[in-house]
Parts: sequence; structure tokens; C-alpha cells
Amino acid sequence: MRCLVIAALMFSLQVSAQPANNANMVQLSHYALDTFYSGTVFLKNGQKYKSLLNYNTLTHEMIFEQGGKRLAIADPVNVDTVIIEGRKFIPVNEEFYEVLTGTPIALCVQYICTVKPPGNVIGYGLSSDASANTDVSMMQHSNRSYYLKLPDDYKVTMRRQYFLYKSGQFLKANNLKQIEKVFPDKETLIKTYDKENNVNFSKPLEVAMLIRSIQS
Repeated sequence: MRCLVIAALMFSLQVSAQPANNANMVQLSHYALDTFYSGTVFLKNGQKYKSLLNYNTLTHEMIFEQGGKRLAIADPVNVDTVIIEGRKFIPVNEEFYEVLTGTPIALCVQYICTVKPPGNVIGYGLSSDASANTDVSMMQHSNRSYYLKLPDDYKVTMRRQYFLYKSGQFLKANNLKQIEKVFPDKETLIKTYDKENNVNFSKPLEVAMLIRSIQS
């Protein structure tokens, strides 16, 4: 009972679109992970809580399941770390970044979800994408964004922004030039590594391998 009371104080309730036991039935189109996994929330006060967790990239909230409903962490500022299936997430400016490396200068990724609503038909089989922008805003602030899968007529695009955490700052690392600015004394090593491995920035694992190589 005590744990439930504490959890109620820590989390804010959001209405679930579907019961939790349906979590594996569909592809999650706007979450960082493909389904909800067992994970742990570590608070800055030393407390920790286990639950099924996933990160909603549309609302920028860490979501967990309780009593068959979707709930969101109310105060990310009180969270130290979230671990889901061995993957580490940290709170940054009211959202969460995933930490991709355990290096002294860590590589982090910010997940950004873009949702394109269905356009209104304007004739000749064409549609106006701008005509339904309000629908996206409404969806972000309603329980529609907690659906396991967004409506089929919505186009979901996921992209990533990379950062290197150095001296208390998150520095952009979306290309080789930005990484070279963070490691000015490693410019030759970075160029050589890329020439040999042709780093693809659309693949987080390849970027993480580059950052580990620089700091090995």
C-alpha cells in the first residue's frame, strides 16, 4: 500500500487508449522502443520503481503501465535515470535522452517524432497537408497520443539528434564536423575511422562505435 501511495504522488495519470495486455499486438509507431519492456525508474532521492516502460517520442514523456492504463512520469526533474532492457535514459529539459555510450564524454540521442496528419482532399486526388495541422497539436495533448499505434492515416517520421555531454553541456554531434569540434585533437583519428568504416549517422550503433573508438 505504501508503494502505491508513493507512486501515486510521483506519477500523473493519463487515460490509456487500450489495455496493457494488448501491448504486443501492434507496432508502436511513435515510441522509442518497439513495445513496453520491464524497466526501473531511479529517483534522485535513492528510491526506485519497477514497471513496464517505454518512451513516447510524440509527447516527450516516459510512460509506464499500471492497472491496465498508460501513465506518465509527472516530474522528470526528480528522476536520475531510467533503465529499460539495459538501455539508459536521462531527463533533459522535461524530456528524456537515451545515453548510447558509457564513455567519459557520453553520446546521447534525442528522439524527435514528426506526425503528418491526413490532408483534406482538394480535388484531382490531391490533398492539403497544412489543412490538418491543428489535429496534431490536439493529439499531442490528448489520450490519442497514448494509443499503441497512431491512426493508419497519420504518417509518422522518427529522427534523431545526437549530442555529446561534455563539461555539463550537450554539444551537437550530428555529423563528423560537429564531433571534431568536441574532440579537436582527434580530427585525424576521426577522419581515418570514417574512411575505414563509412559511419552512417542514421544508425546509432555506428555513431556509438565511433565515439568509443575516439575515447579508447
